[in-house]
Amino acid sequence: VAMDAYEGKVVDYTKDSIMIQMVGDSRKINNFVNLMRDFEILEICRTGIISLERGKTTIEKNVFI
Repeated sequence: VAMDAYEGKVVDYTKDSIMIQMVGDSRKINNFVNLMRDFEILEICRTGIISLERGKTTIEKNVFI
């Protein structure tokens, strides 16, 4: 599984979505994101401490509706 190869961690999942936490340098993250392009990526946050909406709803959908 790609997530295991890149040392990702599942932090939330539903029947419609999965949230993966990944720590590493830009190259590692870019390579993983490129592998995941075949899936619908709802949201990506690349920073220190962050907050994401759980499940399929994104923070952007909640803020800008």
